[in-house]
Amino acid sequence: MRKLLHIFVLVCCATLFGQEQEAKYSFQFSEQNIVEVLGILEEQADVVFYYDISWFSGQTFSGTFNNATLSEILEEVFKETTLNFFQYDADKIILTRNNIIYKDLPEGFFGREEVDSLPAVANNIKVTSNPVFSNIEANRGNEISRTVRIGKENLSDNRTTFIISGYAGTVDQNQPISNLSIILNDKNSGTVTNDNGYYQLEVPAGTNIVRTSSLGIEPSTTVIVVYNDGNLNFDLAESVEFLDEVTVEANAAKNVEEAISGSTELVVEETKNIPLVLGERDVLKVATTLPGISTAGEGAAGFNVRGGSTDQNLILLDNAVMYNPSHFFGIFQAINPFTTKDLKVLKGGIPAEYGGRLSSVFDITSKDANTEKIAGEAAIGPVTSNLALEIPVVKGKSGLMLGGRGLYSDGF
Repeated sequence: MRKLLHIFVLVCCATLFGQEQEAKYSFQFSEQNIVEVLGILEEQADVVFYYDISWFSGQTFSGTFNNATLSEILEEVFKETTLNFFQYDADKIILTRNNIIYKDLPEGFFGREEVDSLPAVANNIKVTSNPVFSNIEANRGNEISRTVRIGKENLSDNRTTFIISGYAGTVDQNQPISNLSIILNDKNSGTVTNDNGYYQLEVPAGTNIVRTSSLGIEPSTTVIVVYNDGNLNFDLAESVEFLDEVTVEANAAKNVEEAISGSTELVVEETKNIPLVLGERDVLKVATTLPGISTAGEGAAGFNVRGGSTDQNLILLDNAVMYNPSHFFGIFQAINPFTTKDLKVLKGGIPAEYGGRLSSVFDITSKDANTEKIAGEAAIGPVTSNLALEIPVVKGKSGLMLGGRGLYSDGF
């Protein structure tokens, strides 16, 4: 009878011990989706997981477990993720991202000691750090571009600051952004990116505001909730200032193309107000007022340029040689001033295209005819009269210019 009593006591103790001990399982997973792993655990351990399926985004898990508790299995499954778990009931397990669900707050959390309270525990693990709370809604504003949670909260980590690092690059071409200012919580603390766009920054646990700024880069404001060490990258857009179109008009190559010493250009329209003898407008007479040019003398036609004789000058009208540009001892000219556009005088370094004259070249150019409408000009003088008529032939493309001069007395 005594032996039966001993056996009954041993069986009861073994039953009680088995009930208190947590159940153990054996599994083997090979590159299986974490969602599938959780489904197998739900079926075998008779529990239900509560989570957001988007947290996994195709993550897989591989591992072998022999006589492992459900907590040990979940710790290993979520080791490389930012997920934590909380067993709400015997058959209910809540998954959280980054943060931890606390049953009780740690001692002294509200600034006073809880004398009679029991030690705060969560998931049968002693709380050695303060919980991380985020007040994201209070920090929302139009300037906030995004909110990022960094790291995985760990109950055994009692640090109050963590290290975040990352890379800053452009959105379009992913080029590294160097010397990007990263300011923490609008204070003087922060850092800058190196030449390759990388940075490292120490931040306090909890909610922080990170602002970035750099020349030529759009500024950004990011709310970060820091639970542990982690990574934070910046994809920033370039700041482009669009200016109105600027048109620069200049004869930049003129001095290079016509680098000829002693070259002077006279526009006939600009010589109208120069008084001359008998009211006759004479562009050749105006040329004698230039330095280095003088008349051949009283009662003589021709010019002396820089000491040269009159036969050392070349006078051209539209590339045709004129041997007698004036009449009656140089008093009357043979050129109609109403059909003349301009006069170029070359007094030194004469190009080879002009035949190598010794003293000068007078290159006279006629005006182009008006191709839009009929135009004309006439003048009556004491001894001569001039007429010029411009007639369009094909409007906008070609025209005809007619000019004439007449002397009242045939004796000249």
